[in-house]
Amino acid sequence: MEVAGRYEIRIGVERLIAIRDELARFVQRVVRGKRIHNSTAYRWALRGVRGRRLPTARIGGRLFTSEGAFSWWASMLAQDLGEQEVAEQGGRAPESSVDVAEVLRRAGIKG
Repeated sequence: MEVAGRYEIRIGVERLIAIRDELARFVQRVVRGKRIHNSTAYRWALRGVRGRRLPTARIGGRLFTSEGAFSWWASMLAQDLGEQEVAEQGGRAPESSVDVAEVLRRAGIKG
């Protein structure tokens, strides 16, 4: 759920994904077989990519995200990249929408 420009995870409503181990498998499904290291998942949550941190919730000392939060985060990265492309192309909008795999690849995130 987006609130004031950031995503708020709804515990008990959304399916939670543990940052440790589960997020790597989730990304592997979404990004066609590309698996990320656990440290990458923690980096997305703690430092972010291009100033955008992956939304998380801490429960019992463990960090969790959700499918909705990941999708929102990827779409925000895509939007940022789209705005960057518009500026680089002299104000013309990008020709096609960007999928999650493409967003991660262009943000310099390797699987």
